[in-house]
Amino acid sequence: MSYVSLQSNSLRLSVDLNSNIDQNTIIELGVVYSRNENPILSDNKISSNTIDYSNIIDVVNLDYGQHYFFKSYIITDIGVLYSLNQIEIFIPENGPVMTSQNNFSVLDGIVSQIYPYGTNATGPWFVTNSDCVEAPCITTGQSYGGFVEFNSENPSNGYFEFWIKTFDPGYPNRIPKVEINGVETSDIEIVDGSASTGSFSFIKLRVNNVYAGNITITIDFEEFSNRIITYTIDEFKFYTNQ
Repeated sequence: MSYVSLQSNSLRLSVDLNSNIDQNTIIELGVVYSRNENPILSDNKISSNTIDYSNIIDVVNLDYGQHYFFKSYIITDIGVLYSLNQIEIFIPENGPVMTSQNNFSVLDGIVSQIYPYGTNATGPWFVTNSDCVEAPCITTGQSYGGFVEFNSENPSNGYFEFWIKTFDPGYPNRIPKVEINGVETSDIEIVDGSASTGSFSFIKLRVNNVYAGNITITIDFEEFSNRIITYTIDEFKFYTNQ
């Protein structure tokens, strides 16, 4: 079992099975937790909806300002087996705190690029005060795709959130590729809005598991040669659990 991310008072854990375990013999798999060490089934329990060699389990509505201990478990015909290791997590008293923000009031310090298609090219990213969640925001106007890249000095581990809109009538919002120090991250979730409702509305994305220090963040819509689309990025905020 390993820790994935902590958002406010909700925890995400990854439970991976050893390759020598036959998953077909498992009746139930999940996580037990308690404020006391070495939790067991008679404490709090969350069962996984699936049984695979890699499973994600979310634990929600934990009490603020408390320590918790977590163990994974499996139930087979021969009984209950617990993980040898346990994870101790402290849920901060005040929840997540915003520690930095880029309001895109200027493009200074931001590398931006739009992608040409064939001999066509469109205008660069620019700052606007219209059609934003929290003005100002930045947009490509119209392009075949594009990215912005900037540095962030993070005082401690946490996560960041930002709003996007890909104005492409009749099609859903496109989720950009996000890189941290040149490495693409897959830990992106939609925390407000819905990509499937169309590209007329903003959606908020959260990138989890961002580490402390100076990092380079790239938000890249990639080249999309079929249609010219307006891309907008707004209200980038970094949070840490205090």
